[in-house]
Parts: sequence; C-alpha cells; structure tokens
Amino acid sequence: MRILRSGVSAVAVSIGLGLPGPALAASTTDELIVRFDAGASAAERVAIRNDAGTALERTLPVRGMQLVEVEPGRSVSAAVRALEQEDGVLYAERNVTRRAFSSPNDPYFDVLWAMENTGQSIRGVLGSPDADSDASDAWEAGTAGGITVAVIDTGIDRDHPDLAANAWRNPGESGSGRESNGLDDDLNGRVDDWRGWDYVAGDADPADENGHGTHVAGTIGARRGNALGVSGVADGSRLMALRVLDAAGSGSVADVIAAYAYAHAAGARVVNLSLGSSLSSRAERDAIALFPGMLFVAAAGNGGDDGIGDDNDLAPQYPCAYLLPNVVCVGASDNRDRLATFSNYGARSVDLAAPGVSIASTWPGGGYGWSSGTSMATPHVAGAAALLWGAAPGASVSDIGSALLAGTDAGQGFSGRTVTGGRLNVLRSLRMVADVALASPAPAPPPASSPAPEPPATTTAPAGEATLGDRVPPRLSLRVASRRRLGAVLRRGLALRLRCSEACSVRARLRVRGGVVGVSAPASILAGTGRRIVARIRPRARARLRAAPPRRLALVLRARDHSGNTRTVTKAIRLSR
Repeated sequence: MRILRSGVSAVAVSIGLGLPGPALAASTTDELIVRFDAGASAAERVAIRNDAGTALERTLPVRGMQLVEVEPGRSVSAAVRALEQEDGVLYAERNVTRRAFSSPNDPYFDVLWAMENTGQSIRGVLGSPDADSDASDAWEAGTAGGITVAVIDTGIDRDHPDLAANAWRNPGESGSGRESNGLDDDLNGRVDDWRGWDYVAGDADPADENGHGTHVAGTIGARRGNALGVSGVADGSRLMALRVLDAAGSGSVADVIAAYAYAHAAGARVVNLSLGSSLSSRAERDAIALFPGMLFVAAAGNGGDDGIGDDNDLAPQYPCAYLLPNVVCVGASDNRDRLATFSNYGARSVDLAAPGVSIASTWPGGGYGWSSGTSMATPHVAGAAALLWGAAPGASVSDIGSALLAGTDAGQGFSGRTVTGGRLNVLRSLRMVADVALASPAPAPPPASSPAPEPPATTTAPAGEATLGDRVPPRLSLRVASRRRLGAVLRRGLALRLRCSEACSVRARLRVRGGVVGVSAPASILAGTGRRIVARIRPRARARLRAAPPRRLALVLRARDHSGNTRTVTKAIRLSR
C-alpha cells in the first residue's frame, strides 16, 4: 500500500519583515488574593483563612484585600472554593503572574496569519481579523516545553537554523562519540540513530529530499524569538525526524507502522501524520491502537484530481478515518475562516479545521516557503497538542484530544462539515487543560524495551477518564443497506454495522417518513472505542406496515458518551415490494 502526502503545493520564497522582542510567559503560584467583606472583623478573617487552609502573607493596598498562601499539600482550587463559600469573602482568586508583552522578533512573523490574523494581506488575499488559531495568545498564557513530536514524513532538514535548536536527539546514541561509532548503543535495533531514522533508505540520516516534512516541522516547532524566519506553534517541542516518504512524497504503510513503534519507544507523545490515502489498513489501525498514550494527528486529505474537497464520511481517507480515541482528523481553513476549497470534510469523520492555506514555514537548505493543504493544517493541531501537554504534563490523551476539539471557534464554514463545527483555538484549549496538570501527576513512560500492551476491549470508559471540558459528541460510523425489500425487513429486520470513536451507547429506532404508520423499535447497543458492532433492528407493528407499505424508512441512531455528549445520525432506507 502506498501512502501519499497530503500537501497541495510548496514554493520556496524570500520574504522579510521584522518585529521586536521575544514573547514572555505568565504563570500561576500557590498564592491567592482574597478580598474580604468590609464588615468582616480581624478575628473572623483569621478564622476564615485557617478553615480554608491558608496563611496570611501580607495585606494589599485595597480595602479588605489580602495575599494568602495555600498550605503545602492542599489543593489550590479547593482553597479558592472554601474561601468563596464564606459569607465574609467577596472573592478569592489565584495570584497569577504578569510579564511584559512583546511580539516575536522572527522576521516573517507578520505573514503567519495562522498565529495572529489582523486582516493582513497574504499573497494578495485580505484576511478576516481573528480568523486564526490564537496561538500567539497562548504563548502569552504560559507553557512549558520539551514535548517530543514525531514528524512521520519526508524527513527534516535538522540543520535548518530555525529548526536545529529543537531537533530531537536520541540520548542513547548521543555523546562520547556514540553518534558515529557504528554500534547500536541503545539496543533498539538501529545503529547510530541519534537523529531519528530513515525507513526509505534504511539508514540513520532522515534528511528531507522533498521539502514537505521540513515545512511541517517548522509549523510545529520553528524556534520563536530568535530573529530568524518563522515561529512554530510549540517552539519548545522536540522534533523527531522519521522519514517514511521518498523524494516523490510516497511510501509504504509498513514503514509508517515501524515509525509508530519507534516514536513510542523513543518517548514521543504526539505524532504528526500529514499523509494518507483512500486505502484502509487493519495493520495500521491495530498499530495505532497499540499505542494509546500517543496522540495521532492526521490530515483529512485534499480531495481528488479536481482539487475540490470530498466528503470523508462517504470516501474516507486513512489514517485520518480510523475511529480510535487517540486519532484527531484535521481539515484546512483559510484566512477568512472558510473551509479551504481543496479540503476534505466530514460531519462524522473530520474533527476540526485548522489554518492550511498559504502557510509560510521552513524549507530545506535554510530557506522558507509557502505551502497549502491539509498537510499544513495538521501540524498546527499537532503543535497545539504539544503546547497543551507542555502546560499540563499529567494530562491524558483523552484530556488533550477533548480540549483540542471542545476549544474550537465555531464558524459557519465548518458547521455540518466537521465534528466540532469549528476551527482550532489554541488558547481556549489550553485553558481547558490548565487544571489537569494540578490534578494528576505525569505518568511514568513505559520502558523503551517493552512494547505497549494491547488496549482492553472494554465498552465503558476507564475510571477517571471523564475529562475536564469534554463537550465533544462521539463520532459514529454507520453501514447499512440503503435499499431493502419490505418483506425482508419485516422478517429479519435491518443489520447494522457501526463504530463509535469512543466508548458510547447507541439507541436505535425506526420510523416511517410521511407519517403513514408510526413505528418505533428502540435498542441499546454498546459501541466501545472504535470496535465494529453488528446489530439487528426489527420493526414493530408489522401487520400495519404490510397493510400500508411505506416507500422508505428512517433509521435514527443516537450515540451518547460517558460525559453525556450526544450525536444523532439518520439514514434513509428505500423499500420495495
């Protein structure tokens, strides 16, 4: 099977504009600011502070306002709630840090409309202000770096001056001359793979012979504030180069699967997949399911030869279309907040849109280039995932995926064409996982020598998987014959094959269009974590149906996940005598 890259075009350019100053971050502490009611006595304030597990640090120059410190071992959020429940307290809030605001000094920052859209003209097209990902606002909110993103693509020009500082190095093959000693120092089956691995050439030099992978890598993690070129969404991330596509931009699914395993063993948390084709692979799906601790961000694809986007619900592209809880499928938006004309879409299969038209990014040889495609939209989401995980290292894949989807900006151009009906908003998603980092510690990564266990085939969500801010309904994939004989339906019912993108229950019913005869045949079906479920729905009132044969039935399915989010899918069934 061949995997084709999803990028539409890439053209090397020379562009240059300067902006001052690096951006600095804000943060929070274990201190709270409390404002007491003017009627609260000094003794009452002491009692309130003690009951909430806080201690006075100093008074502030506003009447009734104090800075207090939360006692060690006590939840900051719990302390805020305890204080605000007291009659003598007007409010309590975190003592957040403020720092100077400034824009990145990267010369091409002003053409990165995806990061900050002021309505500027991009290649002759005026944009709509704020039709962007709010990535620049998220930088000011404060994040931590160091998350590894596997770029499974055509390779990366790791010597590019805007990427070199963030290029991933294999610690087991680095230092003391291990980079070129001809030995497999870390015993992973690859010799001298300190830079990643080239599955096309079968060597340790995943250099980019196409340009696609380098462009993708720049959007994810080009260094910000270094007075060079562009800025990546998560400029503190580590870019792992895994070359699976050749100079023409194609490669085999076997190499892609091998790259998944390498990325997992090497500690990647996010996988960028700006590639795909219309051919499904059970092996690839099983490989993705084998690594539930990694988030796979995949391109929706760019339509057919006509350059017009297709409906992925009808003609799916893979790996984007795998209904797995650790896969996020991305379409492309333009600088006017419209779905790109070339972008594939799907109300049940494409999760969200992200900027993907006229994107400026890094290019092999130290240059920069324009490119358009869902391949360019995908790294915006992958970078956002890395940014969120940097701020909330204890978050789960479910936490990050739900925040990316629930944080989108709704838009008419995406309604009915994506699961969320929206476009990526990094800042809003970041806020949704802010408390996750405080609530749970980061899990210890599995040993590199031990493969991840096969996820259990459960139909209910594991304990604690209800995520903060999960407002995204499950995706439901349905297969059922669209034409049936009435007699066969009355005797045997309808056979359904369905998958749910997460653990969910599905309630099915049949009804007659036109109101001739009312029919209801409810059935609850558990559809867990992407597994295919086969069920049979039988109509009631069969005698009445025979007496007044309808021309069509409507099959209505309502899926509900563990957070209470619901999605309804309707399928028309034409009937013949």
